[in-house]
Amino acid sequence: MAEAKGYDSVTALRSARGEISLVVAKAGQDAGASSLSVFPILGIMTTVTALHDILCN
Repeated sequence: MAEAKGYDSVTALRSARGEISLVVAKAGQDAGASSLSVFPILGIMTTVTALHDILCN
């Protein structure tokens, strides 16, 4: 019988770091501190990193 795989605290913190980067990027975009192309790039990077963490751990 296969055991259930749970998430550890490190995985949870990595995921939160990516979400916080999106919040900071959106705030920078709203304030006019960054160009319009930065937010989609960070969104893609955050999604890829989150999927990598989930699939490789």
